[in-house]
Amino acid sequence: MAIKEIYLIKSGLCCDDIVKSLKYFIKKNSILLKEQKSSLLKLKNQNDYTLTENGIKEIINLKNNDKVKEIIKTNIVVLSAFEKGCIESSMVLFNNLKNNSNYNGYIYPILNISNNNFKSLRDIQDFKIDFGNNTNNKYWEDLSSKSELLEIKKDVPIIDWKNTNSMIKSDFNTYNFSKFEKYLEKLFESKNTVLIVANSKFIIDFLKKIKDKKYVYDKVKDIVEYSSCYKIQIEVNKGMLKYEKFEKIYPTKFNYIPLIKKNENYVYKFKNEIKLNNSMKYININELQKIFINRCISEKIVQNIIQNTKKSEDNKNNKNSKNKGSIMNLINKVNNL
Repeated sequence: MAIKEIYLIKSGLCCDDIVKSLKYFIKKNSILLKEQKSSLLKLKNQNDYTLTENGIKEIINLKNNDKVKEIIKTNIVVLSAFEKGCIESSMVLFNNLKNNSNYNGYIYPILNISNNNFKSLRDIQDFKIDFGNNTNNKYWEDLSSKSELLEIKKDVPIIDWKNTNSMIKSDFNTYNFSKFEKYLEKLFESKNTVLIVANSKFIIDFLKKIKDKKYVYDKVKDIVEYSSCYKIQIEVNKGMLKYEKFEKIYPTKFNYIPLIKKNENYVYKFKNEIKLNNSMKYININELQKIFINRCISEKIVQNIIQNTKKSEDNKNNKNSKNKGSIMNLINKVNNL
């Protein structure tokens, strides 16, 4: 019997997260839906999972947290979901660390922990080619050239695709936690610390595996923010996995630096003061206005949607105020009879 620890990190805010929130605000308002048909059509063509500038900043903040620094110093193997935002988050997190820690300099994407929409095996191959087979310097140069937060450095993590050699498309497109568990059993045969950069669904499914009442997952309390980090403790006994407990590492009320604590929220400064959002919820309009979306979609499209959404909400609030006033006047008249 052995006790193993695994660290789960949520990727930074991606372009797809912005698009999903914008679509939500358009669709929930019938008037706005009619007005924004053209904008919605443009958004439907936006399926880019690349990191936003804010997402890059969120991962850099994570990297600069003291507890996370200690984790990175251990003998660590870095896995990533087969998603652009997760792989990019891994690259940002482990860039320039090869010579300063026990990290071996590789990122290993894995299957079965993402819901993708690859149309063909050719699309999957193109996805890999974009990142590069032997070196990621070109991809990193492209990534950093479009970001004011990243420097072009030589010590860039290399992506090893050895766990993604399947010729079955559904292995890349279909989420299957049970298949992942079989891979995890083999992974625990080594003495390395395991760290996985993944999406929120995968992290929450992991947390739900713990059945001990003291550590049971609570969807209200156990928030998975962008760039958040959880530790899972697992008992391994003759090939059987028993999920013992979990602990949130970052951000918590005791460990949130370099973030700023404001009331119940954690915020960071990047052009504006921005809330570190819950990755399981849509980002509200006020926060969307602050996010730097130059790597994602046309700012004109976004501003048009935001302005019209706020205008629609203001009109709705004014109408409700008038209706409320009319009802109160009627009540007053009745009382005066």
